[in-house]
Amino acid sequence: MEKKRSLQPKVKPKKKKKTDGLNQDSGGNAVREESESPLSLTQNGTSDQEEEQGSIETVTEIVNENKTTPQEVTATIESDTVPDLPSSLPTVEGRSLSPTIKRVPVKKEHVKEKTDTRGRKKKSQSLLPVSTGKDHRSKEEQHRDCVKLAAAVCTKEADGSQALLEDSVHLGLYSDRAALHRLMEEEGKAHLEGGHPELQHHIMLWKGDLKGTLQLAAERGELTDQLVSLSPMAGYKVWVWTVESYVKQLCFQEQYTKAASHLLSINKVYEAVQLLQGNHFYREAIVVAKARLLSDDPILRELYTSWAAVLEQDGHYAMAAKCYLGASSPYDAAKVLAKKGDLLSLTTAAELALLAGEKDLAASFALRCAQEHVTVKNWVGAQQCLQPHSSLLGQRLLLCTSELLYSHIAEKTGIDWKTQASPCFHEWAGSGGEDTFMSKLTGVWQKEYGVCTADQYTEAYQQLCSSETPPSTANTISRQLLLHISQEVALSALSYLLRNWDEAAPALLRSLYRCQQAGHFTLMQDIARLLLPDGCEELRSNLNPDNKHSSAAFESLQAYLAYMKLYELWWSWNMGRKSQEIKMETSAGIEDDVSGAVEDVPEKMSDFGVLFSELHVGFQNAQREIADVQRALREMIQQHQRSRQIQDNSLELEQDPDTASIPSPEECPDSRSQISAPSPVSLAELMKKLSSANHKLAEYPEYLKVLPFPDVLESCLVLLNFPSSKLTSELQAQAIELLQRHSSGSPDHYKVASKFLSSSSSS
Repeated sequence: MEKKRSLQPKVKPKKKKKTDGLNQDSGGNAVREESESPLSLTQNGTSDQEEEQGSIETVTEIVNENKTTPQEVTATIESDTVPDLPSSLPTVEGRSLSPTIKRVPVKKEHVKEKTDTRGRKKKSQSLLPVSTGKDHRSKEEQHRDCVKLAAAVCTKEADGSQALLEDSVHLGLYSDRAALHRLMEEEGKAHLEGGHPELQHHIMLWKGDLKGTLQLAAERGELTDQLVSLSPMAGYKVWVWTVESYVKQLCFQEQYTKAASHLLSINKVYEAVQLLQGNHFYREAIVVAKARLLSDDPILRELYTSWAAVLEQDGHYAMAAKCYLGASSPYDAAKVLAKKGDLLSLTTAAELALLAGEKDLAASFALRCAQEHVTVKNWVGAQQCLQPHSSLLGQRLLLCTSELLYSHIAEKTGIDWKTQASPCFHEWAGSGGEDTFMSKLTGVWQKEYGVCTADQYTEAYQQLCSSETPPSTANTISRQLLLHISQEVALSALSYLLRNWDEAAPALLRSLYRCQQAGHFTLMQDIARLLLPDGCEELRSNLNPDNKHSSAAFESLQAYLAYMKLYELWWSWNMGRKSQEIKMETSAGIEDDVSGAVEDVPEKMSDFGVLFSELHVGFQNAQREIADVQRALREMIQQHQRSRQIQDNSLELEQDPDTASIPSPEECPDSRSQISAPSPVSLAELMKKLSSANHKLAEYPEYLKVLPFPDVLESCLVLLNFPSSKLTSELQAQAIELLQRHSSGSPDHYKVASKFLSSSSSS
C-alpha cells in the first residue's frame, strides 16, 4: 500500500482559510456546500477540468484508504447531498466514512464577490456603438478586418487607403483622422436614430466642431445647459446667439423663469422683465426689476399697476392695494381696498387715505364705516369712525339725532332693524327726563360735541344740506327711513338754533311727509308728538308773513297735524262704536250707546278747517288727471306690444309647415278680438288730456308743487263719517261743497262721496 501511494501523483494541496460559518450538524450541510454551481467555481479560478480531476483524486483516496469500491463511495457522496441527511452515515467494514471525506469549506471570497457583482452599477451606454458592435463579431470577420486594415496601413497613398477602408467605416478607429471623422459621423447618425442626440453632441464636441454642435442643437431645439456653458469657447457672439436660441427654446417649453435667468446672464434685464410680465409672472418680474434696475425706473410702476389691475379683476383687493402702495399711489390703494365694502376694509381704506393726505376720500370711507356700524345698531362705533374728520360734523350730529330718535320711538313703534344685534347707545341716549326732544337734542350737541357757536351751526347745516337723500317709498327699509327722518329733524334743530324759522317749518314738514310716503302712519304720529308736543304756536309767532314759501310750509304742517288728529278721533270713535254694538242687544240700546260713544269727539271741530284748502284740492286733482293719463298710456303701449307679439307668432306658424295642425289666428276668436279690439280712448285724446292737465298744473305756484299737503277729498270724506251732531254746519257745508266741485275728477272719491251728496241734495 505504501508503494502504491508513493507511485501515485500527488495533488498539490490548496491553502485552507479559516471559516467562521461551519455548521455543527452531522455533516450534511458541509457536503451540500461542496456541491456548488460550476459558475461559482469558475469565478474562484478553478476550471471544469480541474474540478473533475480533483473529484477523481478524492474518490481514489477514499477507495485506497477504506478499501471500498468506487460505486460505494459514489453512493455515499450522493447520499450526502440529500437535504434530509440521517444522523449516522453508512459504514464499510465497521468503519465510518465521515472522517475520511474531505469537506471543503465555503470560502468567504465567493460570497463577497457575489455581493460585489450585485451592487455594481450598470455599465453606461457606449458612446461608439458602431465600432464596438463591429469589433465583437466572429473570428473570421475579425481576421478579414485585420487583413484589410494591414493593407490600408501598408499602402503609402492616402487615396488608396481611403478606398480600401471605404466600406469598413468602423476601422477608422485604427486608421487616419479622415477615416476617424467618417466613423464619428456614422456614430452620430446612429445616436440620432436611437433617440440619443446628446451623445451625438458629445461626438461632435470631441471632433472639435463646437459651433456646428451648437447650431445643430439650436435648429433641433435640443440645446442644454451644458452646451450653453461650453458656448463661450466659440466666442462672445456665438455665446450670445446660443443663449438667445436657448431662451426661445425654453419659452416654447414654458420655462419662463429659467429663460429670464439666461437673459440676465447676457445682461438683457429689460427683456427678462418683459418676458416675465408678458407671461403673468408679475412677482418675479418685480423682483428682477427692483434688484437690477434703478429705483425710479418707470417700468417698476408699470409692473405694479398692471399686476394690481389683474388682482383687482380677480377680487384680490388687499394684494392690489399693496401693489398700488408699491407704486407710490396710496389714493388708488385706498379706493381698491374699499371695494370689498366690509367694515374692516373700509376702516383700513379710511386710514390709508388719511395717512396719504386725502381728507375728502378718507371722510367718505369713514362715513361708509359709520353706516355699517349703524346697520348693527352700534352708534358708539359710528361716532368713533367720524370723530377724526372735522368735515363730517354734520354727519355726527345726524347720527346723534338718529340715536336719540331710535331710543325714544323704538319701543313704541317697533322698528324692524333687520338685525339681531343688541343696540349700543351712548350714556346720554335715553328716553327719560322732562325736557322736550328738541331741548335734549341741542343740549347733547353742545355738551358732547362742543357745537356752541353760530359758525359751527352754519357749517353743520351746510354739510347736511349738501348730502342728498332719495325720496322715501313703501320699499324703503326702516333703518334708512329713520336716517332720512333724522336728517330732516337735524336740519330743523339747526334752523331753530340759528333762528332761521323760515327753514324750520319745511324741514319738519318733510320729516312727517317721509313717514307718509313710506306708509308708516304710526311712526308719523310718534315723530309729531316728539317734535311738536305743544303744536305750532312757537313757529307761528316767529314766521315771516311776507315769505310765502315758509307760510305755505307752516299751513301744510298744520294740515298734517290736523290730518293725524282726525284719524285718531275717527279710529277711537269707530272702535268705541263697535265695542258698544257687541255689548248691546236691542236696536234702541245701540242708538243710545252710539251717541254716547261719540262723546269723546272734541267740540272744537273747526280746527280741521285747515284741511279744506281750495287751492290744494285743485292742484291735487290736476296731479290725479296726469297720473290717470299716464296710466292709460302705459296700458295702451302694453296692449300694442301684446298684439304685435300675437301677430309675429301667427306669421311664424303660417311659415312653418310642421305646425299645420295648429289652429290659425282666424280660427281663434280670442286672439282676433285682442288684435282688432279698438282701445276705449285714442292716443290723440290721451295726449290732449295730458296737455290740458299740464297747463292747469303750470298755473299753480312753485312752492305748492314742492310742499306736500294731505289729501283734501280724503279728509272731507273722513270728516263726514262723524255724526252730524258733532260737526258744525259751516264745516259740513264746506266739505260737501268741495266734494261736489272736485270729486268728479276722481272716480274713487266720487263713488264714496255719492251718498253724502245725495243726502245733501234731498235735504
